[in-house]
Amino acid sequence: MPTHRWTKFRHSSRGAQIAATWRAALHFTDHDIEIRGKVRSYDCMKEGRYTITQLSSDGKLQLLNLQSRIFNPLVEITENYFREQLSILHPNVFSKEALQRKPYFLNAMKLLWSKPREGKQDVHYDISQRCMAGVRYSCILFCTPSHHTAVPNAHADDMKVVFRDGDELTDQQYHENVSILRKVRFISEIVPAGSGITFHTNVAHHGVENMSHKHKRIVVFALFCPRMDKKADETQKFPLPPRPGVNMDESQ
Repeated sequence: MPTHRWTKFRHSSRGAQIAATWRAALHFTDHDIEIRGKVRSYDCMKEGRYTITQLSSDGKLQLLNLQSRIFNPLVEITENYFREQLSILHPNVFSKEALQRKPYFLNAMKLLWSKPREGKQDVHYDISQRCMAGVRYSCILFCTPSHHTAVPNAHADDMKVVFRDGDELTDQQYHENVSILRKVRFISEIVPAGSGITFHTNVAHHGVENMSHKHKRIVVFALFCPRMDKKADETQKFPLPPRPGVNMDESQ
């Protein structure tokens, strides 16, 4: 982790059970937004979700609060599972003793899914500010067998320069980023449902195409931050914004 700042955590029976529950929960949802790569995103921590259910015995329509009855318990279970993995991988940050000194908060949890042959994303960072990204952690649980999120097989120091300060890249910075990223191999291996990956949010990464011919790829994303900020992941940084005349596939 100190070298690449990302690591996978293995499939477990508990992880598989949580993944299966999320797969079932997908039937109760519709996506809030469609993000890059045509990935559907459902905010599991958004309040006020209701749907009309069947008639009750007295003939009245019933309202089921999906947020409180389905997602709240599942969010809590998944958060605890992620925290257990983080405590193993980052005991200096997520052990009980470390959290007593400096707590970390669950800032986001989203259910994401992509249809067959969709889901390929541009290289990006989950957090747009460098000073914030280095102390925040993304976690992903794979709820279906799939290729995991593509992460760089490169030393963190070699990748550091690609995370430029500011919102705009100069032409020189852009071409330097292209040169660096063309030399970096992004790893994406097949993993079973119930496995996961975690990384600092200053790790460049991207979702890959769903290679299944008929099944959705379903994942759960969570973000842990040293302070509560539910909008922390709403703005991402792209080290290679589209530019005319540059083949983005070659640069990734």
